[in-house]
Amino acid sequence: MVVITVHGSLGPMLSGRKPLNLKSLKQVVVDEADVFFQHENFEHLWKLKDCKQLRESQKPVQWILFSATFPIEGEDSTIDEIINKLVGKCIQIKVSAEDSMLRINSI
Repeated sequence: MVVITVHGSLGPMLSGRKPLNLKSLKQVVVDEADVFFQHENFEHLWKLKDCKQLRESQKPVQWILFSATFPIEGEDSTIDEIINKLVGKCIQIKVSAEDSMLRINSI
């Protein structure tokens, strides 16, 4: 299963009338991820990451975070720390608006 979410929709998916059965979760795709961090409203991401079903399944889950407006590297180390805690070792793909160059960093 793949969960695709934006700010405001993940909470109801996790705690609504019919919460998701996450035992078969393989990927989490977060669009506009910067909004989660701007509003310091990433507790739903933690809730998903630490949910009992995922811990019991012990299967790896791929996290994919999209944003057109993430801060420049080093500009906000808090966001970098949160992302590292959330997804662990990751690959960042950044496109510079000035020169449309693609930059890939492994962190």
